[in-house]
Amino acid sequence: MFVGLPAIAVPGDHSWRAEWAQLLAGRHVTVVMDADGPGRELAERIAGNLRDVAQELLPVDLAPDRDDGYDLTDWLL
Repeated sequence: MFVGLPAIAVPGDHSWRAEWAQLLAGRHVTVVMDADGPGRELAERIAGNLRDVAQELLPVDLAPDRDDGYDLTDWLL
């Protein structure tokens, strides 16, 4: 649980596996990755894999004006 919400973490921008999308089938999924090129590319890849299986999909860019790796932990602090 992350701040009272179920969450998973993807450690690194090359660690996501497309087959994991099935584990989230039928769920409401919010994709939040780092505010930088690799983080945004990963968010797009994950969202693409989830588009046809998630009940609801919400990609969120926490800081569209940043490119320094700002992430959910920074936002929460």
